[in-house]
Amino acid sequence: SEGGGHGKIMINYPPGETRNKIIVYNDDMKTLNRESFLNDTIITFYIRFLEVDVAQYAAEHKLHFKENVFVFNSFFFEKLKQKGHAGVKKWVPAEVDVLSKDFLVIPVNFDKHWFLVVVCFPSDPERFGVLKFDSFSVKTPGIVSCVFDYL
Repeated sequence: SEGGGHGKIMINYPPGETRNKIIVYNDDMKTLNRESFLNDTIITFYIRFLEVDVAQYAAEHKLHFKENVFVFNSFFFEKLKQKGHAGVKKWVPAEVDVLSKDFLVIPVNFDKHWFLVVVCFPSDPERFGVLKFDSFSVKTPGIVSCVFDYL
């Protein structure tokens, strides 16, 4: 079927679900080409994939993914940067204590370039750390301090 100006629907994920569904259109798929920048739909799709399929696999193999990892959505950091802690206060479900997680995964878009910031052991001063996974090693001033301010 066709979407409003996005071309043909290529992926409707997860199948059979109506809530928190991600629709990936043909135009979104084109951002996977080598000379293109990924868009937020592709990033959101991958995050949803982690939440559903990887979490299910982890549960089946007793790896405790959901208990140990919290993955923020692709719009979280931009809103945090714009509005601060108050702007994202309700973005995490009330029953989730992010500081009790072992890893916080935060997708970041900086100047049309996506990378991940992973906060490791946020409540453990002995093991605490912040990792940045960036294929281009782009200088991103203020990113880590923004995450620290949130925590």
